[in-house]
Amino acid sequence: MNKTGLSDRIKQAIQSKTGGVISQELAWRLAAEKAVEVGLMEADVVNLIESWSSVRYLEILARLAGRREESLAGFGKLLRQRVDETDFGIEDWMEALEVMMRYLIQTNREAKPSVILGYIHCAAELVQSKHSMQRLPEAVEDMLGLYGFEG
Repeated sequence: MNKTGLSDRIKQAIQSKTGGVISQELAWRLAAEKAVEVGLMEADVVNLIESWSSVRYLEILARLAGRREESLAGFGKLLRQRVDETDFGIEDWMEALEVMMRYLIQTNREAKPSVILGYIHCAAELVQSKHSMQRLPEAVEDMLGLYGFEG
């Protein structure tokens, strides 16, 4: 770690993500610092930075954890556990998380990160029970459209 509280690995992920665009780099750094502050592990921060298209999703995840008094320390572990319980890979889960974060933004809603993972897990189980070839992000979008999200 260095004086900003971010590891070199996180800084490299941010640099790679932003291509050195200062305003984007600053936004990702602030979001990453908040995520680390609320307990997200370095490897998970890097994974989210590399996977997500918008810094807003990381900002919101960190904010939700802070507001809901839910540490993100176990988030990565729970995410990996949920991934292992399904036929979907981490890439599908990251895209599905992005769908959920976008939905929360659009509907001005909030939820515990663990509840968000639970919703995605439910969508994964539904797809698997139907032996469908549907991708997880699309299944989550369909479920949100049909049933909404109480969170």
